[in-house]
Amino acid sequence: MATAALNDLLQHRLLTDSQVELVQRHPLSVNLTRAAQRQVLLRLLRKPATTQETLGRCLEEGECVVHEALLLRGDLPGGICAALATRGFNQSIRNRAKQQLQRRGTIVWLRKFTP
Repeated sequence: MATAALNDLLQHRLLTDSQVELVQRHPLSVNLTRAAQRQVLLRLLRKPATTQETLGRCLEEGECVVHEALLLRGDLPGGICAALATRGFNQSIRNRAKQQLQRRGTIVWLRKFTP
């Protein structure tokens, strides 16, 4: 029951950042659902100063919504963009990441594997 309440609480949009951090420090927060974890990552991505660690967590999360939010950032580092181009959640995300790399002038050779 307490874990479900924490999950619901973390998905509430009116929570402040300090309240989210407080909920995350709760001992039962290790059992959060993927939806609650996704909300936490999306909230972290909305901050103007996002750390490299946060970007890495978002990349490893592997969810479509999180990868979409990564692509919408204007300050996405080339390494993260290249990783999305090869390991993005779906073909659309991979193609958009490749387009961003091409627009930046970053030359990345990505070979397709043929079966």
